[in-house]
Amino acid sequence: SRAANTMAAVYRMVAAGRSTAASAAAGDVAAANSDVGEAATPKEALFMRKLDAFFNAHGLSPLAKKMALGYIRMMATEQQSFARVRPWLLNQLNGSVKLPQGMSDWQKGCPSLIPGLRSHCFWATEDLPWIGELEAQFPAIKAELLALRGQNAFKPYRAPVGKSTPAAADGVGSVSHDSGDWNVYYLYLHNMDFNENRSRCPETCRAIEAISGSGHYSHAMF
Repeated sequence: SRAANTMAAVYRMVAAGRSTAASAAAGDVAAANSDVGEAATPKEALFMRKLDAFFNAHGLSPLAKKMALGYIRMMATEQQSFARVRPWLLNQLNGSVKLPQGMSDWQKGCPSLIPGLRSHCFWATEDLPWIGELEAQFPAIKAELLALRGQNAFKPYRAPVGKSTPAAADGVGSVSHDSGDWNVYYLYLHNMDFNENRSRCPETCRAIEAISGSGHYSHAMF
């Protein structure tokens, strides 16, 4: 399948630890898609089994698995964005308990240690320049948000159904809050179609799309 072929390409690139530019990486994926058949190699099949077991261990629903696979496929073309996640994922799949370089001995036994991930109580705008760019658009974003009032635009927030989140009474996703109402207005959500919503908020979407660096991760809402 296309997903298996792309994952085979990702396996080859991630396992080899390549650091090519995004354009070269995209070429590798295209080449792999053309020469990898339906039957994956034993290593690639093992990688896929480990990945599925990893998803199951974290309680991912079929929908969540699909979204996770989407991000893993992105590793093949967005080398810089996933530079820290790639080695972490491989360590998880291989059952490695070795501390990532630069970690303190006091962190031994901590789950999900991601190499190179910084930890701060508060992040300064100088550390993340795109925050300042987004804040500068606050008046336009606020105006578009207020313009949505009275249009029945907001819908109940629903999370994917999982082991700890039973389905909602109406069968649409799961209710993830204890009481009251939690209504949202989606602009982006994992490549789902919210074009009509975005058409009502052009300045907000323009500000999101303009985020510098690695960009947004396709999840934005009011």
